[in-house]
Amino acid sequence: MRIQVNPKALRAVAHFRAAKDIRPYLRGVHVEASHEHTVLVATNGQALAAHHSDVANDVPVPVRFQIPADTVALLVKGRSSASTLVLEKDDLAAGTWRVATQHGWLEFAPDHDRYPDWRRVFPEVTTGEPCIMNPEVTMAIWKAAAEFGIRGLGQKGKLAVRIGLNGLAGASIAQFDVIPGLIMGFMGMSDANDTPYVMRRPSWVVGTFAPSMASVAVKDVPAESLV
Repeated sequence: MRIQVNPKALRAVAHFRAAKDIRPYLRGVHVEASHEHTVLVATNGQALAAHHSDVANDVPVPVRFQIPADTVALLVKGRSSASTLVLEKDDLAAGTWRVATQHGWLEFAPDHDRYPDWRRVFPEVTTGEPCIMNPEVTMAIWKAAAEFGIRGLGQKGKLAVRIGLNGLAGASIAQFDVIPGLIMGFMGMSDANDTPYVMRRPSWVVGTFAPSMASVAVKDVPAESLV
């Protein structure tokens, strides 16, 4: 049996797994593989990332399992030149998987704990309602993008990130145009009144600034000219 895994995708979704949690499956990476695709999923319970790759796997039936946290940590460490990681085992009944790394073969026993129904996390359509976004989620989204070489707001004239806010109705969705196989979701936070947060400008922004000394006066610049 052989399952192909994109190492960039593995590193990307790994940013969304739980660092410290009593549930082992939240600290690892979930794998779903069939003859035609490999899906990698990681979640910390508040945010989630999933990546889909169309590949030719050698599996007799669709399989799913979790790569444990300690193995994930070893696989994402450093930057391998390999374009694909291959998970192997002799047959369906074998208890361990093995994967060739730049440091030799690595064997691990997969976790078969029940994994959350992650597909149900993503709404069919987002509402556009605002919400408070946890800064840690923002960091995870951009770290995931960096694994694919994206380090800015745009690339080759394309919008790099799209975020569909969903208020408190469910998960909001984040995707990158240039990484079509990657989807990320996060739960919005609420304000003190347990309602989606609506931004309002502070009072000191209102009005104009009129310096009293001609020597410090500057020419007004139209707002649309600001960059």
